[in-house]
Amino acid sequence: MFCPEQKHVDQYHEDGYLLVESLFTHEEVALLLETAREDRQLADHAHSLDDGAGGKTDISLWRVAGDDLYGMFARCYRIADTCDLLLGHELCHEYSPKR
Repeated sequence: MFCPEQKHVDQYHEDGYLLVESLFTHEEVALLLETAREDRQLADHAHSLDDGAGGKTDISLWRVAGDDLYGMFARCYRIADTCDLLLGHELCHEYSPKR
């Protein structure tokens, strides 16, 4: 299980991002992927954006982290607590991409 440390904060401030491998288990990622693939509302509200490398990325945005699986991932302590630590203050959800 990932537990953020000062070295992660330092890396974030040096690189501008923090990449955490295996933040979620294989089973958790599989469930999220299966849910997203079967979510017609997600697909119906997707917008295609140029990815800057000649490809396209489909993205859906929403402002409220709901009580669904997407919201549970967005509010998960592994993400929220890590972001709080990296930013130095409590995290406030602004929007979430649905890809």
